[in-house]
Amino acid sequence: MDISNFTDKAREVLTGSSTLAIQNQNVEITSYHLVNLMLEKKDNLIYQLLVKMDVEVERFKQLNLDELNALPQVNRN
Repeated sequence: MDISNFTDKAREVLTGSSTLAIQNQNVEITSYHLVNLMLEKKDNLIYQLLVKMDVEVERFKQLNLDELNALPQVNRN
């Protein structure tokens, strides 16, 4: 995958998701990582779409975070 073909915002989300996966010692980058990054800023398009759809965004973020925290981690013993 050539990341240079993506928009700046898409690259930012991918890079941030990768960083988050590394920090959490996750085995892979998942949709939970991507969603977490996309919902960090309230001016994000995804955040605004969820608001327009009457989604309780803060609750959705918490559910996503719960799933993110439940992902397998690399055991570095």
